[in-house]
Amino acid sequence: LRDVVTTHNIKFNIAELEAQNLEINEPPIDRVALEAMSWAQVQNLAGNLLRRENELRLHPKVQAIFGLIGENEAEMSNFTTKIQTHVASEFNLNPRVGVELIRSASSLFPLVANIAHYVRYNRCFKGSLKVGDIPPDVPLLTLAGDSSTLWTEIDKVNDGSKSNDNPSSPKFLDGIRNNDNNKKPTIILGASYT
Repeated sequence: LRDVVTTHNIKFNIAELEAQNLEINEPPIDRVALEAMSWAQVQNLAGNLLRRENELRLHPKVQAIFGLIGENEAEMSNFTTKIQTHVASEFNLNPRVGVELIRSASSLFPLVANIAHYVRYNRCFKGSLKVGDIPPDVPLLTLAGDSSTLWTEIDKVNDGSKSNDNPSSPKFLDGIRNNDNNKKPTIILGASYT
């Protein structure tokens, strides 16, 4: 059942997409077994996983589903995880270990990095902010999934800092909007996890 994905009221069986014909009679490769393999063996396995994932991601049926999903990041992430889990099972890998290997392969194995679909088709780009720039107010999603902005969230923290027992406590990132150079350095990091 883990190969069947339902999205936009469409049931889709990933295993129907020219599944690799591998007869596997051994228990799935877990983290301990993977760590016992040589670096070259794991790199080769990672390359094979990435190639297979790429084949599936570019399959017309999969592309059609990605098209239906559109910009819904949660559904896209869920569907991508299902594909990666399926790929792991084709190579007799414990699903968690396989998905983790697929997602970390480009960092661990530079020689196979360009095989990774998420590297070749990355929608991210290098920003234009420089040291000393005032950070823009960017849209965010809270952990609850609500829409917000960077400055709204900073203001919530600042408002909360004045309501506690110490009204003279410093405000979080106070002064950054006007590029006040007398304030402490500020670093804002953003990341995503798929």
